[in-house]
Amino acid sequence: MALWETMVDVVGGSWLGTAAVGVGVVLVAPLVLPVVGAGLREVTKMVVKGGLLVVAGATAAVAVAGEQGSGLWAEAYAEVHPEAGPDLGTPGPRVAEREAADLVDAYGQKLRDDGAA
Repeated sequence: MALWETMVDVVGGSWLGTAAVGVGVVLVAPLVLPVVGAGLREVTKMVVKGGLLVVAGATAAVAVAGEQGSGLWAEAYAEVHPEAGPDLGTPGPRVAEREAADLVDAYGQKLRDDGAA
């Protein structure tokens, strides 16, 4: 604390002290900044690597949660709609028969069996 107070008194006392500190910083900066910069580069690389690891872990966790949610949704849908096929994208036989009988075009006209109006 005493050193800091002494430096503040010297610098704050006159413009000559302030100029001396400025000249000292200009002369020492080329020697100190490369060393500090190299250290900061390594720290920055470590921070970026840590961020990449966090993103990779979070991506994996979200993927697992999505798969579990998708499976849960499929099970619940199969219980609510038992007439649906096992693929959930293809209807079961009862649904296909019912839809074939009720096929209509955009104007409400029944379609023939070959799909033409």
